[in-house]
Amino acid sequence: MDILIRNIPDDIVKKLDTSAQREGLSRNAFIIKIIHDYAACKEDFLLNALPTIVRALVNDELERLLRGAGSVENNIYLSSQKLMKIAEKLDVLLAPELEKAAESELKNSDVLSLLTFVDTES
Repeated sequence: MDILIRNIPDDIVKKLDTSAQREGLSRNAFIIKIIHDYAACKEDFLLNALPTIVRALVNDELERLLRGAGSVENNIYLSSQKLMKIAEKLDVLLAPELEKAAESELKNSDVLSLLTFVDTES
């Protein structure tokens, strides 16, 4: 059976096409899927309650993600502060050593011993 739908705004058609492409379907197949999924919910209660439930779940999830993002942002800030302090200590500690020694004379073991000393001061 064919159904003709008139006066669909261009922005809605673009959204349908984008969603259909994401799912690997033609526009027609995607619209049939939407109608099928909607018709599969035969209970009026489910149809009426679902948008409210989904909206509440999405809001809860967004709030949880926002709290998590704040925590991540704080952790990044603290880590960057610590890295800046370490970089300052390294600069103070290594700059004189590099000025005294030629590049080839400063060995990895020397740098590691200096870094170990700085780390134990923290």
